[in-house]
Amino acid sequence: MSRKATYLDSAAMESFFHIMKAEVMDEDFDTKESLIQAMTEWINFYNHRRIKIKLNGQSPVKYRKLAVQQAV
Repeated sequence: MSRKATYLDSAAMESFFHIMKAEVMDEDFDTKESLIQAMTEWINFYNHRRIKIKLNGQSPVKYRKLAVQQAV
């Protein structure tokens, strides 16, 4: 973080948590373990299978791999 009370420092994570809450937390979980499992599965989906228009129709992991390959 750069300075105290700089909201742009946490904007990316706030956006991520907002999306996660909207998509995962709409279910009722019986145990803490089932909540953790649902969050873990969603994060895997978010990084590996979710397609973003901003990333040229690729998942974040595929986009990063392609960017590294092009940089070398």
